[in-house]
Amino acid sequence: MLTRKFIPFIVIDRDEDLIRDASVKGLPCVCADAEKPDFLAEARVSSPTAVVLTMNSGHIAIDVVANIRSEIPEIPIYVRAHDIENMKQLSNLGVVATYPETFETSLLLGQRVLRGYGIAAQDAKAIAKVVRRPSLSIGSSQVCASGTYGSFVFFPHQSFGTNGLARR
Repeated sequence: MLTRKFIPFIVIDRDEDLIRDASVKGLPCVCADAEKPDFLAEARVSSPTAVVLTMNSGHIAIDVVANIRSEIPEIPIYVRAHDIENMKQLSNLGVVATYPETFETSLLLGQRVLRGYGIAAQDAKAIAKVVRRPSLSIGSSQVCASGTYGSFVFFPHQSFGTNGLARR
């Protein structure tokens, strides 16, 4: 998604094989572990302008947000949450936007089921909108992000015009 808008980035992951594969495909990559408090320094990312976390573990995402907040308190952080409860926990940590990974998919499936019962598409969408509203009232907006190589953390890096991404 970032490349479609010409936003440069760096892929950060602790899996050396993943980094090697991504590098072969032309993605800028660095091997580092986002669970470590000093992973930004290890990845040589000195002044990111934003972070997007789409990790598979809600608990790890919470720990990474806490680590990032301790180093760069005011940085905007966007997170794909594991579920609604994880979304609330992350929102309490001050992330800009959070979105539960399975919630929207479940709403789309529910819309399709309603369509299967003969409910008009417009009505099914309206029902999904009503169901979505109270569940996603935490935070100012919601964002879902994922990448070809799995889940990533994106670090737009202001001084070099690049981003960093860490997969979990």
